[in-house]
Amino acid sequence: MFKSNTFGRIFWVDDNLDLKSCPLKVDNTGDFEQEDYVSEWTDLEGLELDKLLNIYKTELFNKVNYGGSLSNNDFNLTEDVYKEVKKCYNSNNLEDNYSYIDSLLTAGIWHGK
Repeated sequence: MFKSNTFGRIFWVDDNLDLKSCPLKVDNTGDFEQEDYVSEWTDLEGLELDKLLNIYKTELFNKVNYGGSLSNNDFNLTEDVYKEVKKCYNSNNLEDNYSYIDSLLTAGIWHGK
């Protein structure tokens, strides 16, 4: 699941790989009684589509590779933190990991393990 302060919602991908969401409560939990499919949203005015698509990309990665078990959230990385994260990633496949980290950094998104 991806807790987004930007959108004030929690996002996740269901078993059909559809993006779902629910409101994020003040206590940082979700109001799952109000869950919806993002594809059914009709009021798109002011929507930051690039950030939403990057959340979807992150949650697809989470679902396919980790069964949706990672907790993700909005997090802006500084350049120093970014360099340290690159050092810690799997050295067997650095190019893919760097590309993934770059896309998260560009979108202002980071995932936790």
